[in-house]
Order: sequence, then C-alpha cells, then structure tokens
Amino acid sequence: MRKKILLVLCLIAVPVCSNAALECFRYNKAKQLRDRGHDLDHDGHTKEAIVCYEESLKLYPYFLDLHQELAELYLEQHDVANAERCHTQAIEHRPADPISEAVVYRERGIFYYHLGKTELAEADLAHAFAKDPADGLSEKLLAACRKKLKSVGSKTGR
Repeated sequence: MRKKILLVLCLIAVPVCSNAALECFRYNKAKQLRDRGHDLDHDGHTKEAIVCYEESLKLYPYFLDLHQELAELYLEQHDVANAERCHTQAIEHRPADPISEAVVYRERGIFYYHLGKTELAEADLAHAFAKDPADGLSEKLLAACRKKLKSVGSKTGR
C-alpha cells in the first residue's frame, strides 16, 4: 500500500516540479532578454531593443514596467497601434491588487490623453482613480479630461 501511495505522489509531484522548473527557466530567460534590451536601448539600438523586449514578454508577460518601456519605444517609432497593444497587455497581465490596476490604467489613460483621445483617456483615468483615490496624478488628468470633454460638448451643443 505504501508503494502505491509513493508512486501516486511521485506521479503528481514530478509534473508539478517540472512545471515549476520550466517557469523558473522562462522567468530567468525573460529577465536576460529584458536586461539585454535595456542595454541596447541605452546604446541607441531601438529596433533591437524592441525585439528583445517582445521576446522577453512572450516568455514572461508579467513585467509591467517592460510593457510601459516597450510602449514608449513604439511611440518613438511612431507605431501607435503597437504602443496601445503594450498598454492593453499590461492591463491584461496586471496583479490583482487595486494599486497595480490603478497604475496600468493610469498609464494607458495618459497615453490616450497625449494622443488626444480624450474619451478613452477619461474612461481609463476614472478607472484608475476609482481603484486608487489617493493618486493625485490620475485625479488631475481626469479633471482635465472632463473639462475638455465638457468644453467640446458645449461647443457642439451637447
């Protein structure tokens, strides 16, 4: 009976350990690619840095700061669609805590604000401020969006 129990435990434990080892490998490889991308970016090799960052995020999509950095690089390349994708992926892979949620929504709200997409910015900044009412930056930008939307609405007769 003991042998059967040990066999069952081994059959369960080996895949779990293998998955943990694979996840650890993926994280370490992603970290190396992220660091390599940072070096390339600092040396002015933007396109190569983008490739490293994208590969890093494929392996480990939970580097929220890397989504932001990649979005900024895409904006420098005038690639708005990929920059937006990076912000959205940061939201999709955020931790469950309200502060992290507020940060990624605020960052995308700022992105939309600078693009002049005021309604999208307002929605994201409102979400960020609801998750973290102590975030003064979200509060100020949200007020600016609402003022701008109200101004546009009054000019168009809404």
